[in-house]
Amino acid sequence: MGNDLNEIIEGINSENWTFWLEGYSERLQSEGSNKILVLDINKTDLANEKHGNIKELGSVEYGDWEALGEYIPKEDIAVFCL
Repeated sequence: MGNDLNEIIEGINSENWTFWLEGYSERLQSEGSNKILVLDINKTDLANEKHGNIKELGSVEYGDWEALGEYIPKEDIAVFCL
């Protein structure tokens, strides 16, 4: 597997992603939340498909793009605003 982040992401089995993120999504759903949850996983753990070190950085209400800018670059936020 390459060192490029996109290559790493493309190489991960989608069932693994579903398993890793299921608890987060179930919690948001049970809370009736309309939030974007910001998670952090380091590139090495991602490449080795080790999900145990995923950290929850925070959350913002969906549509609050300014608040989301505290976590991710503003140019990446533009994708959500199309």
